[in-house]
Amino acid sequence: MSKSYYMRDDHSFLLLPVDAELALDVIYHEFEQGFSYGMLCTKNSNLNRVVHAEGNWEDFRHEAKQWLNEFMAIQTSGDDCRESGEGAE
Repeated sequence: MSKSYYMRDDHSFLLLPVDAELALDVIYHEFEQGFSYGMLCTKNSNLNRVVHAEGNWEDFRHEAKQWLNEFMAIQTSGDDCRESGEGAE
């Protein structure tokens, strides 16, 4: 299963929970900590877009929820591309 991340303003990465609502809660906490210009991203090539936060939680929340739901749908469909090295034995 691929992973999703919130890349903070300082370019550090925060691994997000698999559940979209929990992920939004985690990202909101990041906004409260001052990381309000990050972005959502993944190495999954089936979701080839990112969502940028531009300091406004309500605007970002709407786009982020759509992105996370799309990401989760790809995960549950079994149509995800594995990250390099993931699942290798």
